[in-house]
Parts: sequence; C-alpha cells; structure tokens
Amino acid sequence: MGDLVGMRTDAIGVGEGDKTAVTPRDKRPKGRFWVPLVWVTAPTMLAILYCCAWRYYEVPEPVFGVFFFAVVLPAAVICEKLGLGQFSIMGTSTVPDWLFSGVMIALVYLYSLGLVMLVRWVWRFVLQTKRER
Repeated sequence: MGDLVGMRTDAIGVGEGDKTAVTPRDKRPKGRFWVPLVWVTAPTMLAILYCCAWRYYEVPEPVFGVFFFAVVLPAAVICEKLGLGQFSIMGTSTVPDWLFSGVMIALVYLYSLGLVMLVRWVWRFVLQTKRER
C-alpha cells in the first residue's frame, strides 16, 4: 500500500494480509429486549382476570390490602397529579373509570415487568452457577 505521510498504518492493520482490524460482531440472538416485554403480558392478564373475579368471589383481606396500597392508591395519585380529576374513596370520583382502570393496568404491567426481570435474573444466576461447577 505505499507510504502514507504522517499516518501509522500498523495501528489499523494495513498490510497484514487478510487480517482486519474490524472483527465481525458475534451472532447474538435476536429479540432479547422484547422477550420480557412479551412475557409480562401473562402475569398482567392473570392479575386483571383475578380482579375481574372479585365481583363473584370473596377476596382475602391481605390480598385486597396489597392490591389497594400497591395499585389503587398509586393510580389515584398519578391521576390527581396529572390533573385528570379528583379521586375519592368514600364519595364520587371525577376521574373517569376507563382512565383510572388504564392507569391501574399500566401499574400492574410495570410491577409484572419487575417480577419477570427478577425471575430472569435469578434463572440466569442459577444457570451460571451450574456451569461453573
């Protein structure tokens, strides 16, 4: 390749035959980012179906308490802080039901995403410790 003035050709691998400085990327499995986002739909749907079944079956008090403090109250705060209406437990609420339900579903989705990511991390940790043995 001739003499290049002021340029170090050994740093970029010029003149070394078919060796190149740039190596092709390893083949990674596609869709790693989207997999948890799809898996999250299963626990979210189970939680929504469980909430729909509350009309027909009596729910244990601890489950209702967790749902109330983890989903209903944060959804009420979000709706009020965004100026979408006033939420009231005892009286009438000015937040539309469809909007409040949507915010609650989004919160359940985010909680489920955290749960799925935790399970995936634990699963990878278990597999990694198995390989090291």
